Amino acid sequence: MVLAQQQLAARGIPFFVNYLIGDSEHATCPSRQSAVCKRSQVKTLGSTCSGLDMLRTELGNSTVWCVDPRDHKAIWPNLARDLSTFAATHRVSFPKPSAIAGIHWAWLLCDAHAIVGAYRNLHRMPDHLWVFDYDITWVGDLSSFITAFDSNPADLLVAKDDGQAIARCNARGDVTYAQWQIRNYLKDDEVWSSLLAPVRYSRRMVEAMRELIGEGKLAFCETRGPSLCRHSSNAGWCRGPVSMQKLRPDLFNRNFSCCKSFSERYSRERWAIWKSLPAATRPPCQLLHRVKVDEHAPGTAAAAGAEANRARQERHSVKSGSSDGGGPSTGVCKKQAG
Repeated sequence: MVLAQQQLAARGIPFFVNYLIGDSEHATCPSRQSAVCKRSQVKTLGSTCSGLDMLRTELGNSTVWCVDPRDHKAIWPNLARDLSTFAATHRVSFPKPSAIAGIHWAWLLCDAHAIVGAYRNLHRMPDHLWVFDYDITWVGDLSSFITAFDSNPADLLVAKDDGQAIARCNARGDVTYAQWQIRNYLKDDEVWSSLLAPVRYSRRMVEAMRELIGEGKLAFCETRGPSLCRHSSNAGWCRGPVSMQKLRPDLFNRNFSCCKSFSERYSRERWAIWKSLPAATRPPCQLLHRVKVDEHAPGTAAAAGAEANRARQERHSVKSGSSDGGGPSTGVCKKQAG
């Protein structure tokens, strides 16, 4: 995130981190006068540093948007009521019930938290709002990725356009995309989905989604925008979804995926490979998703064993592919540039 901040600032692109606090209606963000907390302090025995403290110290208070249920209510006064009704219908049948609760529903509100942060912290919505999952990493200059799409007029620019959700079936004809059911509106043939890691929304797309959620129309986050944009009632204004991977495959690591996991070591290896290439031939930037924190400290036997196991899993995943395990991570930090 520090690197993202530096690279985007060099091109004049505002950068913010969205941090979600709590899930009860009484949860509140702490004041900005939080403790000084460097990264080196976080794992110190007895340290009281929080993740939010660390982000504010390393990136600056103005860069970190802390959002809580009060912020959501200010944008959508009836959201808690709508979510409560929605959850009562879907918790029983959904294959991962732990993903279904209140506003921390990452699979339902992943991009909505970023929209709340933007409305609550910006004086004016930018022409385009980019939202990056926190578990994306990259090689090269992140600003060159964003500016590569400056001339594209799409209202909805997605990592990958997956198409009509209900049409995705296995060899037996079973629907393999369970998330299409997570909705309280839309006919079956009106459900479309896209990979939103990352995603770019136009100002009017953000406003349309704000209105949609305000009306109590809820859906899995990776179907909400694409279904809204493709709906017949919006055919006159919505341009998209447009796939970034289709437009610029060179800007994505060949293993970029919704659901495969890679280690931090793998990410560092990508940097080493990228740096070894001649500057004239290497891509200006390439994204990788999703990168998980290494579980053990480097240099230990446990770390070596864990890394070997991850490497085997990654090789197997690359060979065999991966079914859709369900959209964005449940993490709360989002990288955004407007």
